[in-house]
Amino acid sequence: MLHHRLLNHYISIYHKSTKQFLFVWTLLAMVPLFCSFLFDELAIYATGKITSEILFLILNIIPIMVAVALMVFLLISIWAAFSGKINIKEKFFIILYAYVLIWFAYGNLYYFSCDVDNYNRMLIATQKNENLDIADLQEKIIEVQFQTPIRGIHNFWSLNDELKPQIQNRIKGLVDCYYFSGVTMLTIGFGDVTPVSSLLRLFSVFQGFLGQVIVVIAMGLWINQVGKQ
Repeated sequence: MLHHRLLNHYISIYHKSTKQFLFVWTLLAMVPLFCSFLFDELAIYATGKITSEILFLILNIIPIMVAVALMVFLLISIWAAFSGKINIKEKFFIILYAYVLIWFAYGNLYYFSCDVDNYNRMLIATQKNENLDIADLQEKIIEVQFQTPIRGIHNFWSLNDELKPQIQNRIKGLVDCYYFSGVTMLTIGFGDVTPVSSLLRLFSVFQGFLGQVIVVIAMGLWINQVGKQ
């Protein structure tokens, strides 16, 4: 059967090169963060060459691709956890790693989405109000800065005195995105940080669901192990 061959291949890779295996998946979780840094450089040094259509495409494709890849990893990890070919400690480790990886990856996804969305809103506002004087344009940009895909996370972009884009609030923003990801994963829902974008709302619901699935699987493994003892 194909699924048995895939599972055996997954487990054999895990056993032969555990560190490399986990490193590759960690890199996958960091893809949105790398893309965000790359986007920042392009946005600053290629001002005027990036259109809102391109930004819309980037904003939707990359998060979806990473989310699908993470889902595949989680399904394979769950599959491996129920396999009798690895011991209980390795099962717990795979499940725990999947939990941490999803928390970390979704935090990076939220950060990337905020980054591109904030810049896109600023770009559109600048193009629509290009005939205004500098003071009025700055006021329009300030209004746009309060329109973020995740309410409670400050805008990542602003214009300098020469009306050139500049980054801001990056470290705090990244920490806030990890905080929002953790709160969502644990289904705590304080309400101080909430998604506004439809796509991010779907992502946050899906992340909360994944978090609960992993917890249930971990509890099942623990109960099963206690029963055997």
